[in-house]
Amino acid sequence: MHFNTPLKRLFGRPTFCAWIIITLAAIVAGFDGTAVQAQTRHAIVFAPGQYPSLPGATYHALAAKGLPRQLERCGFQRQQMRILTGPAATQKGLDDAIEDAILSVSPGDIVVLIAQSYGIHSGGADYLASYATELAADGSIAGEAIDVAALVRNLADITDTQQMILIDGHSHGVGIPEEAAARFGRALPVPAAGQVIAVGREGKLITRGKVTLTAFSWSLFDGLDSHADRDRSGTVSAQELTRYASDFAADARVSAPRIAGKLSGNESLFLVTSPEQTRYADQLNLQARRLAAEAMQALHLELDAKAAINLLDRAKRLCRDDQIEASIDDSLLSADVLYRGFDAVFAPSVKPERSWQLIIEKPTRFYVALNPVPVATLEIGTVVRIDRRQGTWLEVESVRRPVVDGGTLRFADVSLPPDGFVRTSDFRGASSQVVPSEYLKNQLVRIQSPAGTLGTNASEE
Repeated sequence: MHFNTPLKRLFGRPTFCAWIIITLAAIVAGFDGTAVQAQTRHAIVFAPGQYPSLPGATYHALAAKGLPRQLERCGFQRQQMRILTGPAATQKGLDDAIEDAILSVSPGDIVVLIAQSYGIHSGGADYLASYATELAADGSIAGEAIDVAALVRNLADITDTQQMILIDGHSHGVGIPEEAAARFGRALPVPAAGQVIAVGREGKLITRGKVTLTAFSWSLFDGLDSHADRDRSGTVSAQELTRYASDFAADARVSAPRIAGKLSGNESLFLVTSPEQTRYADQLNLQARRLAAEAMQALHLELDAKAAINLLDRAKRLCRDDQIEASIDDSLLSADVLYRGFDAVFAPSVKPERSWQLIIEKPTRFYVALNPVPVATLEIGTVVRIDRRQGTWLEVESVRRPVVDGGTLRFADVSLPPDGFVRTSDFRGASSQVVPSEYLKNQLVRIQSPAGTLGTNASEE
């Protein structure tokens, strides 16, 4: 999942940043009640880079050179950016820049504030270091610092806006007391209506080429480089960006960012369309297809639900195509029932919006209405699609079984009487103990035949 954002266009030399992005999307209703499209995007970059009383962090200022370039690619004009570095990166400088931006916005404008600094927890509150921040011997803040909760409250006073607050407060190993660094971001400020807060607290560093950032920072750079554009609309919303950051963290095996608040989900904060970015999405979808194909083999031919779930989870995080994602969701449901059992996944009162696809994990009796005697036995590996549930019975819509044809996994219809039923108790969840039938073993052997390996276009006929 770690696709490289072209580094030379963003960074002049090796850098690492801890950063907070605050996005104010001013949504102003027109006379007909519809939202006016944003016309101008404003940005404020806050990066002290050096501190008279704290260890130096020149990489903060260096990273600030990359972020404006990234924002320019997302629809921001350089003349609408305010850059605060070195001695200018103080509480007053930040307040003045925010006030100037708010006073200059027009209906429909977007304002982004990016602050790169150390995250410090002191006296029960979270702060970001400014140029003038000092720490006492006990780790408490002696000079000024940016109060994160107060900043969130101040932003909430700006009405008729949608606000996005993304914080990466990495401050481990730079001289900040460990307790002050570890507790930063544990408790998020309560967001107001129209606010989203996400805090990346994981300190893991990832190096690409000569550039080192935290996993959360890379997720934001990559997300704004089109990877977060799940619906390929050419824009990235707050919901898409935070979802991508969470998926990236899972893929990097670090703690997911903490998120609070919710926006409408259809706001277009960042523009990301370009032929190059479209190719990124195509690469992600291709990898998702490959992982899904591996999962199909594990699920339908080996009955290894746990392995399938891991593969499908990875595929879903990469996927940028709604149809592929729907197929992945279908397979995830099959794997979950196979792994945990039907009743563990579905409460008796659950009424599905669509049919379920389930996999037979042991020889299962197949009944038809008004006949107490089973008319057939479904063998291990058979796939049944369930139309609805009636108490302890599941109404079967169709029955198929996996077939390897020319190295491609497909599903062949099984001829059985219509309106059949199976019992919910036959899906108890025992995937780790399931032994594939001779039929499935033969299918696995066919995968290794001269026809080739299992293809990536696993599908239903």
